This record gives sequence, structure tokens and C-alpha cells, in this order.
Amino acid sequence: MKAGDIQLSLAESNRWWRSPNWQDADPDLRRARQAPFTYRSGCLSDLAVGGLYILRGPRRVGKSTEIKYAIADLIAAGVPPRNIIHAAVDGWRSADLRTLVNNARTTFLAGVTGPRYWFIDEISSVIGDWPNVIKSLRDNNADFAEDTVVLTGSSAAQLHEVRKAFAGRRGQAERSDRVMLPMSFTDFARLALADLPGITPVPPADLAEADLRARVGDLLPFLNDLVGLWEAYLRVGGFPQAVAGWRATGDVELAFLQAMWDVVYGGAINTARFSAPQTLTMLSALATNLCSPLNVSDLARDVDAAFSTVKTRLNDLAETFLLWPCHREQGLLPKLNAQSKWYFSDPVIARLAAARGHGHEPDLTQLSEQQVGIALLRAVDATTVGSVDEYSSVLYYRNVTGAEIDFVGRALGKVAVESKYSDDDRWGRTRQTFQATQWSGIVPSRSATHWDNGVSIMPAAIFALLIGG
Repeated sequence: MKAGDIQLSLAESNRWWRSPNWQDADPDLRRARQAPFTYRSGCLSDLAVGGLYILRGPRRVGKSTEIKYAIADLIAAGVPPRNIIHAAVDGWRSADLRTLVNNARTTFLAGVTGPRYWFIDEISSVIGDWPNVIKSLRDNNADFAEDTVVLTGSSAAQLHEVRKAFAGRRGQAERSDRVMLPMSFTDFARLALADLPGITPVPPADLAEADLRARVGDLLPFLNDLVGLWEAYLRVGGFPQAVAGWRATGDVELAFLQAMWDVVYGGAINTARFSAPQTLTMLSALATNLCSPLNVSDLARDVDAAFSTVKTRLNDLAETFLLWPCHREQGLLPKLNAQSKWYFSDPVIARLAAARGHGHEPDLTQLSEQQVGIALLRAVDATTVGSVDEYSSVLYYRNVTGAEIDFVGRALGKVAVESKYSDDDRWGRTRQTFQATQWSGIVPSRSATHWDNGVSIMPAAIFALLIGG
């Protein structure tokens, strides 16, 4: 891009430079105001001056809106509007980033003093070696080296190169790599249930020592509402636009399902020469196989593609936060040569193939297990750097007899979690599996609560609330 084109882009997107009422005209914040609820993830609420952050998450999850909220907060806290620079760089080339920083310094930022904040949106779509361009700017541009920089993207691709390039250049940033996933069940429930009591989340590693019986007891009076909301969440998921459609019409709107198909087929794997029927067949097979170890050879045969191609496509979907692999554990580390389970990152994506007439939706038992796993991922990420997109903190266990436990991991401490979305009391086999391991057990059920010989059975909705997931 030419310098003049970049200046036009900056003048258009940085409306706070022109008017204190910029939020009224901002398209992202206007859409947020029109939603039937107010929601903020808070993922950019604690920026340290001089820090360099990377915020990743799937498209349509609301990263751009979260940036605008962060900008509004900075201005409200007294940061001069001209000290805040926003650039949407989708489709730019890496050299354009250097032009952006150097040209803005001599034009819009001329005479600006004090800490500056850069919000560079969708950098993962920039063509070329953008990590080393940012590294060079941090090393050689004295002003940019001291600035607070937030880079957002929809892919974890190049993550190794990014971390290597940015080593020692993150300033005082804590948790400098962040992931924004669709809305948690905790947030979803609070939108719909105004009298839900405040809950201090229990880190998964502390579950074994927590007074779970008392904590669960505090929430049992809300059980009817919570079970209904959990099952709504298993259909609607947490993408803000899907939740808005549910609040307005009772279900996800067809336009959003089409938009998510565009994200999956038109964004995540469009360069892979995978046809639409192949993509739908793969999504349908993953939905059918949800909660079971995946035989990639069988999947490759189903979609009529090479094993290596299908493996790459799975990784593409994981890098864009649409799938997550739950690896088998070996010594509480991922056993990468074993079959992994593959879960979708949101129920809407799990339902996508069926919504387009291909296969069947996963049932509530499968979706509940998936969302319990994601709740654990979220809870672990709150205390462990980089855990979500490394997919090594939440694993599954299988013993020599083939008995499995859904979720274990170092970050879960002395607790393992086995999802059983039912109301019956047939827990004997599950209890025996736990008793043969080093872990005490938590069983997220549908609505049953029971305490028995080291096994804590509680409704999945309450379990998700307890850990903040």
C-alpha cells in the first residue's frame, strides 16, 4: 500500500481523533448497542504500558469490538485520543506495517507525547514475514519500542515464529499471548438470569481441596433455570451474534449459520483445494465421532483425500480456533502418536454440517462433554500462560483395559473429570475407573447431585459456573 492509502485508512478508522462522540458512529460499537444484551469479554482490560500483546480467536467472536471497548476505556482514563492508533490490516503486506508505523509518526502522531497505544487488527492475515517486521520495529524504532502494542488475529499459524521473534520484546506484559473464545456459559447464564449470585471461580487445580458440597448447594436453588440455560447453550453456543439471535427469536439465525460456513469453508480451509462436499463430509464425520478418538485414516477415506491432506485440514481448523484436539495423556503429557479426540470450539460449529443438510447434529450428551472440556480449557487459561492454543493442558486418559476418563491434566491437579449427561444413578463403573487411578473424580451430570467415595456428581451447568467456564 502507498503511504497516502494508509493515511486515508487511518483517518477513516480512528474516529476518536475527530470527535468525542466517536462511539455513536463506530459500526462495531453500534452493533454492540443494538444487541439485546451488553457483553464484554474483558480480555484487554489490563494492558500494561509498553507491553506487546497478541490476541487470537475465531472470526466473528468479537475481537474488533473488544478493541473498541479498550480504546473507549483508555480515553475515559485520560489517555489523549491522538495517542491511540487503530489499523485494520486484513490483506496488507508485511512491508506495509513498516510504512504504517513510520508514516504515522511523521503525520498523525507529530508532536504527540506520552504513552502511545497501537491496535493492529487481523495481523495474522498479513502477507509475508510480519513477525520479523514487528520485531525490527521494536528493535530499531525508539518510540515504537516503548509503545503498548496489541496485535489481533484469527489464526495461531506462525505462533512459534512469533514467540521467537518477540522474545524479550514484550515489555511488562503479563499473559501477553491471549485467546478470545466464544462467550462462556458463566457469561451466557448471567445475561439470562439476573439474580444469579456472584461466584468466585475455583481454579481447576484447587477443586480437590475446595468445599464443593457447599458451593454446589448455594447454586441448587437455581437448578431448573440452570439446566434449561445449559441446554440452550448447547444449541446456541457463545458467539455474540448467535446469542443475540437466540435472545430475539429463540434460536440462532440462519444468516449467522451462513456466516459461520463462510468462516469455515471460505476462510479456514479455502486455500486447501478442499471442495464444499469434502468439507461438509469432514464436519459431519467429526460431529458423529465427537467424544471418541478419531481414526484419521477412516476420515481420509470418507472425504476421499490423502491422509496427510486431512491431517493438515484438521490442523487448519485448530489453528483458526474452530476445533481443538484433546490428546491422550502419557505421564500427564500429550501422547502425540495416539489417536486424539477432536472437539468443536462452539456448538454452532458442531451443528454446521447438519444445518446445511449433511448428517445429524451431535446429541446433548456429546455437546455437554465438549463444553465441559472447553470450560476446563478456559479455567486453566486463566492461570496458565498459552495453555489454550498449545492444547496440552486438558487431555484424556485411557488405561490398559480401555477404560477412559474424559479430562485430566497437570493443571487439573488431583481431579479428573468424566462427563455423564444423565439423571440416573448408575455411577458404579465410573467410580471403579476413578478408584483405579491417582485422581478423585468429578462427574458433570444433567441435574443429579451425589457425593460418594471420592466421586463428586453435580450438574454440568453448576460445574461450569464453579470454574468460571
